Amino acid sequence: METTILSTSLTPVETPQGFAYLQWVALPTTLDAVSRKAWLRRCVSQLWLSRTPLHWPPGHQTLNAPDAQHWVSWSYWHPPHTLPEYALVAYAPFAIGVDVCHSQALPMDAWHSVLSLYAGAMHPHQPPALQWARLEAIEKCLRTGLREWSPDVAAERLHCQSIPVKVPHPHAHAALAYYMLASDLNLQ
Repeated sequence: METTILSTSLTPVETPQGFAYLQWVALPTTLDAVSRKAWLRRCVSQLWLSRTPLHWPPGHQTLNAPDAQHWVSWSYWHPPHTLPEYALVAYAPFAIGVDVCHSQALPMDAWHSVLSLYAGAMHPHQPPALQWARLEAIEKCLRTGLREWSPDVAAERLHCQSIPVKVPHPHAHAALAYYMLASDLNLQ
């Protein structure tokens, strides 16, 4: 099965640590969810592993190379059934995480509950799906998995910065997170 890439090349995103690269990949619709995940791992290996050894996302660390100097992260995008399913894949020579979320994934009152539990609060001036994508991207960057909010978790999350990423759908939001260098942190 061939890889369908939406962008013909890697899209560079500038961060203070250097460039991260993003790519949208259309997932095969003929495979079940487990097979699609295995297909994406093979796709990532074909696209990037030939360039350099990689740090793989949580759940795939057994694939890490001992001399890995680049990080890979991805997020599955589950838009309405009228659209194909995609993955947003990020690649960088520093710790990163990426996430995509559909704005209608939850009703507004559920967003409030979920963001209060995991982020500590919902911010009224930012779309809830973008807040969720930023939170998930940061947790992926830290390689911790999703955790409920606590003062200690909030302090650890300060080591990452997240930025919005353009999504080819009006009802979706995405974010890229990168680990801040100690010299960039302003922890007081």
